[in-house]
Amino acid sequence: MECAASFSRQVRIGPSGFEGFDLVACQAVGEAQGVDRRVVALFLTYWEQGVLAAYDKQRDVENS
Repeated sequence: MECAASFSRQVRIGPSGFEGFDLVACQAVGEAQGVDRRVVALFLTYWEQGVLAAYDKQRDVENS
């Protein structure tokens, strides 16, 4: 989904870094691109997991 790439600016950042995506903002972005809000809500958890896995992998590489 191309709209997933648009979510890069719709993140929630906490003291430890990336915490997740802002659901309401991502739904608005998806809807503007013709993607149903329910589809965004369904897949958002998986996109977050992928970003967190990539972040953890990058951190491990940088710390080794």
